[in-house]
Amino acid sequence: MLAGVVVKPKMETINGENINKVETLVMAQKTLIDQQTNLIGLLTEKLRAHQSALRIQKLQHRFRYVYLPSTALFLLVLLIISLGVFWSKIFPKRFQFQPVNSKTEYFINDHPVYNRSNWGALDPEGEFSELPLPSSLVIISHSGTEPCTDFTQCANITQAIQFEHIKKGFGDINFNFLIGGEGGIYVGRGWQYENTIRFKSVVISFIGDFSKGYATDKAINASLDLIGEGVRQGKIREDYKLIGENQTSAQRFYSPGYHMVEVIKKFNHYFPGTML
Repeated sequence: MLAGVVVKPKMETINGENINKVETLVMAQKTLIDQQTNLIGLLTEKLRAHQSALRIQKLQHRFRYVYLPSTALFLLVLLIISLGVFWSKIFPKRFQFQPVNSKTEYFINDHPVYNRSNWGALDPEGEFSELPLPSSLVIISHSGTEPCTDFTQCANITQAIQFEHIKKGFGDINFNFLIGGEGGIYVGRGWQYENTIRFKSVVISFIGDFSKGYATDKAINASLDLIGEGVRQGKIREDYKLIGENQTSAQRFYSPGYHMVEVIKKFNHYFPGTML
């Protein structure tokens, strides 16, 4: 090496050929990026389509195993209820006699008092207003049925009356007490609940139809003794009024029947006017 001579490193110059190679490489990389981008887009679309298919599959599964059985069950229950209503209209509930028991330790004078379990009462349906006591009004009614002359017969008729009153929507037998031809006293709503004939009243119904027949002396005496016991216990006011059911409404002209009206006109406290 000669002194004072500076040697420069050899540098390759970028000629036209090298530029073409670079451009080719850049284009190849760009093409690769575009292909990758397209591939990612394609994969994304396929993923979305797959997710949509899964959602549809889940909905189909729910419909098949959840919604469809639930809908079928609902329709089945609706059908059963509809059939039940239809059946009850075509084949209404039939009356069936309930067991009775004549054993009682409660007497008013010599008249046996039979409670609801004695005569085989059904459970009442619904709620009832309590009877305000003491009551100032006693209403005499009749059942409009065949008369009865012994406990079993009277108890069975009382059961049938209750069944009919429940069917009519009263919820229970609509009399506070009933009087049998044998002189028995049958507790209906008793002193506890109001009847629907007239509010704040005590309804005593004679079993029988007294537009045709006549009440027995035992039955008449039982009703008078029951009223007297009600006054004594403070269930009925001492200055009470007594009327027939026909005096509460023009539509009730049939009760307690002509022959019973003639009887109660002789009762103490009988009131001849109407009490609507």
